[in-house]
Amino acid sequence: MKRLIATLLTLFTLFAFVACVDGANDAQTESETQTITETKTFEYKLGVVDGAPSLAVANILDGFTYEYTENGTKYVYNTTVDLVNGAQNIRSGVLSGDYDMAIAPLNLASVFYNVKPELGIKLASVNIFGCLYVVGDNEVTDFSEFKGKTVISVGAGGTPDVIFRNLLAKNGVEINGEDENSEEKVTLTYADAASGVILAFNNGEADYALLGEPAVTTIAGKLNKKIALNLQNEWKKAYPEVNFVQAGLCVNNKVSSESKYIDALLAKMAENKTFIYEKADELKDIFAKAESTLKSTAFNADILDRCNIDCKKASTIKADVEAFLNAVKNYNAQQIGGKLPGEDFYL
Repeated sequence: MKRLIATLLTLFTLFAFVACVDGANDAQTESETQTITETKTFEYKLGVVDGAPSLAVANILDGFTYEYTENGTKYVYNTTVDLVNGAQNIRSGVLSGDYDMAIAPLNLASVFYNVKPELGIKLASVNIFGCLYVVGDNEVTDFSEFKGKTVISVGAGGTPDVIFRNLLAKNGVEINGEDENSEEKVTLTYADAASGVILAFNNGEADYALLGEPAVTTIAGKLNKKIALNLQNEWKKAYPEVNFVQAGLCVNNKVSSESKYIDALLAKMAENKTFIYEKADELKDIFAKAESTLKSTAFNADILDRCNIDCKKASTIKADVEAFLNAVKNYNAQQIGGKLPGEDFYL
């Protein structure tokens, strides 16, 4: 009888314990549900030039969502990516406020900071570390070989144009004026798109083209040209103390104040480098879905290497960015908005 009573007491205690645990779990679940008393949703638009910049956001082309709960409020951040043609569309989109964020050339991000301070533009990361090359029939070993030649690029005043003009000046090569045709100078012409570069080559109107990867591979393949000059290497020769940093993520003050979201976004973008190498064979399909011009590019490790895609938080490489902007400023201050950005430019 005593054993029976002891056994019954044990079973009763066990059942009571389980019931308490289940009740506690139910209460906890109910409590967790009740803690969310409000949901705040933020919608951000990220502008990206179709080309190497879109490769820098390949793993978030479908968008990026981040959420967390704090003090009873659930915060939801939705990011959409808008691919556009040409840096001019990025410029107008950021300055008008249509874009909350953009992958932009670093000198253009500096312009945003200086010309419209009310936007509170800050640089969150550097994502492209140089993808600029000159394409032609033969390798260029000295800048003097450009004398008497015509070099075409896409977009006057864009980053490729600024960098190339800077390097020409550093190497003592002058540029022909609008109505000038000196054989001792180089002639620079411009196209609105890559198709214009191809047309100029086919019509014999250009000897070289200044392009960024992956357009380099596409056009060189179509026209049976080769990479004649690596501008990243030439920059290192001209500015041995300055690492080449080309473009990155800039954000306005609506976004920069959301530190948890920024950290989550940069963490996701930091995974992109591994993503594009692992998914190299699938990138055509990924870009086709996004209706990107890169849908026709057959990516491989060599092309990706020349694109120099990564993601480094701006504040961790501030010295490189500032040195790069200073080099551009010393050539043409207006290309960075007149002056170097302040300390608050770097997130």
